[in-house]
This record gives sequence, structure tokens and C-alpha cells, in this order.
Amino acid sequence: MRSKTVLLSLGEQIFASGFTFFLFLVAVRQLDQTALEIYTGLFSLNQSFSFFLFGLVLLPMASSAGEDAGKHLGVSIVLLVILLLVFALASPLAMNFFTSFEGRITPQLWLLALGFFASQCAYEAARWLTIRLKGSRSACPVTMTRFALFFSGMFLIGAEQLDATNFTLMQIVVNAMAVIGFTFAMRDALHEVHPSLPDRSAIRHLANLGTAVANFATNFATVILVDRGLGEAGLAAFQGLRSATNPIGLISQVIDNHFSAELARSGRSFTETDRIKRVALTGSAILLTLATLLGPQIVNLLFGDRFAEYWVLLPLLLMASLSHALTRPIFVKWRLADGIHALNMYSFVQITVVLPILAGLGWAGWTYAMVAFFALLPVTAVIVNISYYNKRTGNLKL
Repeated sequence: MRSKTVLLSLGEQIFASGFTFFLFLVAVRQLDQTALEIYTGLFSLNQSFSFFLFGLVLLPMASSAGEDAGKHLGVSIVLLVILLLVFALASPLAMNFFTSFEGRITPQLWLLALGFFASQCAYEAARWLTIRLKGSRSACPVTMTRFALFFSGMFLIGAEQLDATNFTLMQIVVNAMAVIGFTFAMRDALHEVHPSLPDRSAIRHLANLGTAVANFATNFATVILVDRGLGEAGLAAFQGLRSATNPIGLISQVIDNHFSAELARSGRSFTETDRIKRVALTGSAILLTLATLLGPQIVNLLFGDRFAEYWVLLPLLLMASLSHALTRPIFVKWRLADGIHALNMYSFVQITVVLPILAGLGWAGWTYAMVAFFALLPVTAVIVNISYYNKRTGNLKL
């Protein structure tokens, strides 16, 4: 990628990832404890089901290339509609697992959860499609405007007017406005998208189904067990501190979205060097050391004393973000090279080996040990890449 393209991609992703980072900073300061717990439950529900959005819609959208690219983009849109229908049916059952929703599940809360998820899905799909068709230059103004509208709106409304419902509705509104903006930005390229029902040629999308199921299951089990092990306040701390690691997560997003889209448009393959790996690992070690030594001070600086007792989650969740970022190149290689067998093997290991261990730690009450194990889940991809994919292809190295 050219340096100008890299800077535009990074700038756009900073505002996209920074949205969630500042979102919880504002939520912790402006919502009372009950409202924060309800919102955290809605956010966690949204986040868990979003793994299907990423696996079945967004990632194939970013890496769709060749003569059938328009059809694959259209399949992504159709799968998005199907996902929203599934969420509408499954979310009432899933909400029963959260203690923050106990005694509060009503048709109004379900509609709020559905609207939140639908607006987030529409926003992400429109954003990724704009980047895929038009590049970062077209997406960046809309992403920045969404960021500015939401946080200026929060400032104007004020804490005394906010509760979980208003806080969520504001996100739904700015997401809808962003969708309109993205649609306008890519209006002259929408003819390249050909809505199509999934068929045998759409294997690229369905190949990610197993990975989506595995990621959903591990994430949903983790947030539920954190909720049960540390309570609603602990889950709020988990999600708040998880959002605090988003500056690391933007690296993963740039690779998954902007970099994949650029490679798909250009037809080039992914390359990496030993020097980049050494720098990344050294930087990760330094960040983890700092987060461990200065954890209480960092948490106090970001969230005050509200999450003080849960500061140990910071280095654990930073480790999760770093693991995720460091393994993204592997998944990009698999997708661009149609590494379906590797994706299936990764999903199989996650569901049959990792998930039972994760659940066992949680049920035993070892919540922090479970979070540490959760943080290292992406490393499974390294094991699969070494033991399975390289042997099978003989042309891709770790």
C-alpha cells in the first residue's frame, strides 16, 4: 500500500475504533450504575452476535475479488438481512443469560436491542462496502462526522438527561445518519453490487460460518461467565477496559478491512518480514509490562475509581487485543488464498478444545484465569498455521 493510502486508512480507522474507546469513557461518567449495567448488557449482546456479521458479511466483502466480486458483494447484503432476522428471533433467549436484564426483559427492551444491532450492522456494512468500492478517502469524512455528532450530542444532552435507553437511541440515530452518508459517498459505484442468494459459488462466505460460530460461542460464554463471576459491575468493567484497548484493535481493523480491500482491488498477495514480526513482538512485550506495572493508575486515569478493583483486567484484555492484532495477517492469508480447510480446522479446535476449557474455568469460579485464557484464543491460529496449513500448502510461512 502507498504511504498516502496507509495514512488515510489509519486515520479513518482511528475514528472508527476511537468511537468505542470514548463511548465507554462517556458511559462510565454520565450513566448511573443501573443504566450502565443495562447498556453494558445491550452492548455485550450486540458484540457477541457481531461475530456473525464479521465472518459472513464484512470479511468476505473486504476480500471479494475477481470477475464474481459483484456477486459476492451482493451475497453479503443478502446474508446481512438473514442475520438480522436470526437476531430478532434469538435475542430474547440470549438476553435471559445476563443478570443485568433479570426482571427487565420487555418488548420495548427487545425492540431497543434489535434497533441497536440493526443500526450497527447497517453502519458497518455500509462503511466496509464504501472502503471496498471507493477506498478510505470516501469513507473517512462520514466516519469522522459520526464520531463528532455522537460525542457533541452527548455533551449537549448532559448527564442528567441520559439513561440506557437515550444513550442507545443516540447511537442508533448517528448510525442511521452514517449509513445515509456512506450510501451517498459510493452512489456511483453501487451498480457493481449484484444482490444474489448464496449458492455453491458463495463458499467464501459460508467458509467463515464455522469461525463465526466459534468466535460467537467463546465471546458469549466469556461475557456471560464474567457477568456471573464478577457481577454486573464486573461485566461493565470488562467491557469498559476492553474498549480501552481499542487503540491496539485499530491495527487489526486496518488489516482486516483496509488492507484486505486494497489487496483484493489490486490482486496482490500478502507479504510480511521477520523484522516486522520482531518489532511487533517487542512492542507488545513493552506494552504488557507497562499495563501490568501501571494498571491501577491507568484505570484510575481513564475511569476514575469506578473500576479500581478490576484493574487486573487491563493487562489481560490488552493481551487479548495484542494477540488478535498479531494473528490478523494469518487470517488475511487464509482468506485471500482460499484457505477454507485452515479456517475449518481453526473453528473445530475452538469449539471442541478451547470452548470447554473456557467454560470449565468460568464455572469453577476462576474468572480471571478464564479471561487470561480468553486473551490467548487467537494464538490457536498460529498453531493451526504451523501444524496444518503450512504442511498442506507448502507456500505460506508463519
